[in-house]
Amino acid sequence: MAAILAGSVLTALPAAAAVAGSASQNPSGAVASGVLIGTVRGPGGAGLARVCVVATGPVGAKAAVSGSDGRYVITDMRPGSYAINFRDCGAAGQYLSQWYGDSVLPDDAARVQVSAGMPATLKPVTMEPLGGMRTLNRAAARRAASRVGPAASGSSISGVVRSPAGKGLAGVCVQAFTSTANSVSGVGTLSGAGGRYRLPVTRGKWEVDFANGCGGKYAPQWWKHVGSQAKATLLTVRRGSHVTGIDAKLVIGGVITGTVRGSTKTGPGIRGVCVVADGRGNAFGIEQQARTGKNGNYRITGLGTGHYRVQFDPECGAGGKYVGRTFKRLVGVTDGKTTSRINTFLVRAAEISGTVTAAKGGAPVGGICVLALPVFTGQGVHEFANVSISNPQGGYTVTGLPAGKYAVNFSGGCGNKGSYAPQNYNNEAAPAAADTVTLATGQHATGINAAMQPGGTITGTVTNQAGAPLRNMCVFATSASDAGGFGNGLEGLLSVNAGPPFSSGAATGRNGHYRLVNLVPGSYEVSFASGCGFKLGAVVYASQWFAPQGGNQPDWLTVRPGVVASGISASLRRGASIAGVIKDPAGKPARGICAGALPLSGQPSEVLLVAGGAGSASDGSYQIRGLAAGRYAVVFGPCAGQPYAITWFNGATSSAAAKPVAVRDGHVTVGINARMSGGQAVTGTVRSAAPGSPVKSVCVVALDSGGLAIEFGRTGSKGGFAFRHVPSGRYTLEYFPCGPGATTLANVTKQVQVKGAPVAGAGVTLPASGAVSGTVSDHAAAPVAGVCVEATPKAGRGAPGLAVTDGQGQYRMTGLAAGTYTVLFTPECAAGLGGFQQQWFKGQQSASLATPVGVGAGGTHAAVDANLTADGGITGTVQVSGSPASGVCVIAYPASGTRRPALAETAANGNFVISGLAPGSYDVEFKSGCGASSYTTQWYDGVGSRGAATPVVVTAGTVTQAIDAH
Repeated sequence: MAAILAGSVLTALPAAAAVAGSASQNPSGAVASGVLIGTVRGPGGAGLARVCVVATGPVGAKAAVSGSDGRYVITDMRPGSYAINFRDCGAAGQYLSQWYGDSVLPDDAARVQVSAGMPATLKPVTMEPLGGMRTLNRAAARRAASRVGPAASGSSISGVVRSPAGKGLAGVCVQAFTSTANSVSGVGTLSGAGGRYRLPVTRGKWEVDFANGCGGKYAPQWWKHVGSQAKATLLTVRRGSHVTGIDAKLVIGGVITGTVRGSTKTGPGIRGVCVVADGRGNAFGIEQQARTGKNGNYRITGLGTGHYRVQFDPECGAGGKYVGRTFKRLVGVTDGKTTSRINTFLVRAAEISGTVTAAKGGAPVGGICVLALPVFTGQGVHEFANVSISNPQGGYTVTGLPAGKYAVNFSGGCGNKGSYAPQNYNNEAAPAAADTVTLATGQHATGINAAMQPGGTITGTVTNQAGAPLRNMCVFATSASDAGGFGNGLEGLLSVNAGPPFSSGAATGRNGHYRLVNLVPGSYEVSFASGCGFKLGAVVYASQWFAPQGGNQPDWLTVRPGVVASGISASLRRGASIAGVIKDPAGKPARGICAGALPLSGQPSEVLLVAGGAGSASDGSYQIRGLAAGRYAVVFGPCAGQPYAITWFNGATSSAAAKPVAVRDGHVTVGINARMSGGQAVTGTVRSAAPGSPVKSVCVVALDSGGLAIEFGRTGSKGGFAFRHVPSGRYTLEYFPCGPGATTLANVTKQVQVKGAPVAGAGVTLPASGAVSGTVSDHAAAPVAGVCVEATPKAGRGAPGLAVTDGQGQYRMTGLAAGTYTVLFTPECAAGLGGFQQQWFKGQQSASLATPVGVGAGGTHAAVDANLTADGGITGTVQVSGSPASGVCVIAYPASGTRRPALAETAANGNFVISGLAPGSYDVEFKSGCGASSYTTQWYDGVGSRGAATPVVVTAGTVTQAIDAH
């Protein structure tokens, strides 16, 4: 698939520079997955554990559970736009479910763009108790209000809150917020006797609001005496200064009332539904809430004049018995008046329940995450995943589900201390082979059970070059399947639920130790990077692969079920940096512009923007830290919605033309500057060939000359789309249906040249879809599930296609325009489990030898089959002075070709197994670096150099035995 650089977050890799640096390591040309990092807090500001964080997008869902310090890391995310849900998965269930961006329902969740190769760091999220909605904790505010008095030595903002008659009002919420390019922070209190308040603040620009979000009868107000956040006057606070006279004169606010009923408009009232009024337009920034009583009635007070979106969330008392919804229209409110009869009804939610046990012995297993993931039907964020945790008896219930079809995934990581391999219902390792669960409104599906198999575990320690342990270092384990991505068929992502959805990332503790558990057995690349808990001023270390032989190319580490690979450690060097100044088109400093360094020579892509946050400073300066030595393409783009086009160093307008920047360990490469430009608009209308009408929900992607997707959009109800800021250059536009109503149309491409003027004719007409189908099996004719089938256009104007084999090994790839294609079968893709070698149709080892497949409009080319060759392996035992030697690295180097090495660590009994090897000849090295520190390097069979090594032959489907060392 094409690399994605969508929206404003610079987190992608050029297709020509795959993350590992060579085509052999990434045969499909795919790029790395994205990473999401953040922190969950309780109302008091401390980290909150056992919060399930679920990221749902049109390409599936991924999830993690916050640790004891509230941190979470979600790895292996498909590029795309996600809505992020935070749900209290603790036994007590004390906190309200919420969506990133302060929404209680997914309708208005802030979308987070995740792209390949570089983590996206979210702002901290504060969970709200079931009885409250806002970040201002009223008990804490009362304590702060009781201390209002003479200003302390620090900076402060103070004033008086008065009624319409000028009387001081006690108990009114007062809040102040300040923001930077990458964060928002605030303080709050309640007005005390006589309406007085004082807020301790730091230097900076502050926005002050009154009576917003805390209930009460008064309409919200911002300083200086305005009812709209957009018109607020910012206060400049200097160090040690005390800004006084920031007063408010409040008016009685508007009210919304209504009733929430169950199932129908005349059903019984529902108690415990949170009703949230969220301001729009002039009322933007106002949010008040209420909770329905036993008869379903509610009353929201303290609203300013304007229009509001009203949301009904059943999860603050009604449990998961109903599905939340948003009122069908915006509700108008006027100060001092009541808008009544804003009524609604909530349909009954469906449920899924079952029992989780261990496959061996059948004992119940608690602490297993159970994720119900809706099978994609083109509706986007409204189809969100829900999660539950198995109890000590192994039981679980996932509640609050709308009617629909669901895939159910089971994974460790929600409190269980063991290591279990993720699986899908019904006991299927491959997501493509999973049974789905179809739910009607209010249905309770029982018996959705799982028998958990042992998972793999990786542990180790991260230190600096002096041997001192390093805390808060990120450690990522990426499977060979995930590293393979999804190949070239971008549109195929929309029909694939990849897995496993729970992530394989961790942060080192105080002693530098880390532990990755719950891994699917197989081959992994392991990388280390700064950024999981970075503090300003701390030393930033270079990202690094685990590669005991040295160099910047990773090895494939074999992870075995129930076995701990315990010596996967790293000694990190000080990172390199890239710095410069970013200016706007007028030559003035540009603030809030993201800068990204994309590896060109094999470095790990897990590089965080740990200095300067997510954008340039007010003087336009930026610095990217934590880079490994090597060459990078540096890209600049708006991360705060500024009207600029993406640009590359040195003034290049495409990833292919970017001037490489070389860096050295511990050094800062300066002068990597940029000047932004506005770019040009690219617009068009997409129609169907028959009957020629506009087509809604067609995705449009703009790929630059280097294969990087810089824009991503979707057609509206009239078939139109628009990219606003496209740099000059030649682009390939890919069009593919990504919603209901266009599934019979083909995916096509179009070439567009952008120069010095807008491009208005970028639309296309979509022809009828053709298809390719077939079956994939192994040498014994058994079906193979989870194999990606990729079709690459050879002739015609079609776009690449993608399909994944199901549990019977069958696939059907639709959306193909008439033309000729080469077809690749690869299990090294995010939907698969590996175990086989890729091949092209018919049984060929390269695209140039592949038999072409012709596709006609509206027709299906059937019997495009494949019989895959199984991987092989190597096993043996390592001894020192006749005793088993643990912690020895055993590395298998292909004797020819460009495939990367594979390795395994010897266990306590000295045994090792290297899996995932292609048939062929290998040179095997035994050396320290996996826990053993004093082992003398030797090669098979007992020689001191690779040149003298005895080759080890691996055959398909066979593990070569007795490759021992003494």
